[in-house]
Amino acid sequence: MLNLPAVAALHNLIDPRFKCTWLPTNSMSPALAAHTGPSMVGVAYAPLAVFDDVP
Repeated sequence: MLNLPAVAALHNLIDPRFKCTWLPTNSMSPALAAHTGPSMVGVAYAPLAVFDDVP
């Protein structure tokens, strides 16, 4: 289950402050969701070069 309103709100806060290349939004693991609940939204960040080998 994706919390799309929370994802959009977080995106709108981050985007004006940082020059980001956004990857697709995805669901978190069921284990993490079970312990955090439906309101959980997270962000992972790294230099773009880290993702060069990701298909």
